Order: sequence, then structure tokens, then C-alpha cells
Amino acid sequence: MRNVAHRAFLLAAAGLLLSPAALSSAAPVDPSHRTDAQFVAIGDSYIDSGSYAGSIVGPCIQATDSVARLIAAKMPETSFGDWGCGGAETSDITQVSGMGPQVNGLSAATEFVALSIGGNDENLFVSVISNCFVAATCTQAVRDQSAASLARLPARLDAAYSAIREHAPHAEIAVLGYLNIVPEDTVGCFVEAIAGPSALAFNKGAQKALNSAVAAAADRAGFTFVDPASEGDHSICAPVGQRYVSFVGVEPGEGGTFFHPTRLGREYMAEKAYAALTAD
Repeated sequence: MRNVAHRAFLLAAAGLLLSPAALSSAAPVDPSHRTDAQFVAIGDSYIDSGSYAGSIVGPCIQATDSVARLIAAKMPETSFGDWGCGGAETSDITQVSGMGPQVNGLSAATEFVALSIGGNDENLFVSVISNCFVAATCTQAVRDQSAASLARLPARLDAAYSAIREHAPHAEIAVLGYLNIVPEDTVGCFVEAIAGPSALAFNKGAQKALNSAVAAAADRAGFTFVDPASEGDHSICAPVGQRYVSFVGVEPGEGGTFFHPTRLGREYMAEKAYAALTAD
């Protein structure tokens, strides 16, 4: 029964992953869609999500304790515009949508850009999370579709990055990778019993491929890739208080949302992004 409950929860969690209905309204968003800012955050929920308590539901899902705002806090003398949106895809960087065009937040005055994008394209992130944490639904069709989506991602990233450079010609640009959800070694972790070795291996491989595609596109564009790798296990399988990614987001000290960075993970990525943006 415990495994059945885990499976049901995983499917429900994946469905709520980026849904505004899963979050609560909080304080007003003063930096949201500010123009002519010197530091601008753009992209998806891995740069703009935070705790449930800090989440803001408006035209875009953002949070007052996101990676973006933790970076901004390290630059108190630098004006900040937050154009990231939970659920954003590469197309939202340039196209009119409820989440974009996010390049409208960039200008010749922009000195720094922090970016996280690509995981939502063709529903990649949610599809792998919802299907390949449960062995029975990680079918060959799901795997083939995910592989095809990953194969199409580089061209989409190139187009998005080109537009970002065009709109922020003088900016230092840091591209954030996605934190590992599960560890390399899953022995003893509950997800191994739920997913099984084959589905879990595919899940891990898909995330590695995603980060590799993002890193390669950043290199082609001349941007700095912020590698999310860290020493030790900080995945959902790590002990409470050591996780960089949350399972449910409400365990002690997590301060996150389903399968998104915990407070500790957000601080880790914010520090690495800040260092990349301000390196000599």
C-alpha cells in the first residue's frame, strides 16, 4: 500500500508541478516585468520558484524567495527586473504569451542576465517526472518521445539565446543548469523501489542529456553555464536538511515546491550564478 500511495502522489505532484492552482498568493511583486533594469532574470520555475509561502500567482508564477531574487539580493545597488515565469518554454523568451516575450525585459542597459530554460519544452520535464518515477508508465513510447524532444531542444535553445543576446548586447549572461532530482547511486532510496532500475536509469539519463544540451548551447552562444553539480548527494534521496531539490517541499527546512529547488538548493545556485556573473 505504501508503494501505491507513493505512485499516486507522484502522478498528482507532477500534474501540479507548475500549476498556479497549486500555489498561494503572497506579497506584491515589485520587480516583476520592470523595464530598463541592470540585472534581469528570465526563464522558468527553476529560477523563479520558491517556497509555497513565498509564491506569487499573477500573470507569471514567481516567488519572493526564488533563485532570481536571491541573486538580486547580492546586488543591492543594481536595479532588478524579474521576467521569469513558472512553466515557461524557450518560445516564451521571444513570443507573445502569458509568460512572454521575456526579452522585453532586456535592453542595452542590462548588465547581467540569469537564465533557466529548456526543461518545459514539449512537456519534457513533467513527462519524465510523471512517467519515469513509476516503472509501469515509463513505456518505450514515453522514452522515444522524450528522446525526440531532447533532440529538437538545441535548435530551440540557440534561437532563444540569440534573441537574448540581441536584446541585451552588453550583458554578462549566466545559464543555470537543472539540479539533480535523483542521485547517481539510488541504492537505499525510496525511488528505486517505486520506479525500478530501468525507468530510473532513463530518468537520470534524460536529466543529464537536458543539462548537456543547455551547457552546449550556452557555450555556442558565448554565455556562462552554471553547473549544478555538487559534492555529495543533495537530491530528493538525501537526508532532510541536505536536499537541494524537494520531493514535496514541506519537510523541515525544505522551503520548496514539488521537485523544485529547496531553500538550500536555491541559495547554492544563486551563489554559483552570482559568482559567474561577477567573475573578472
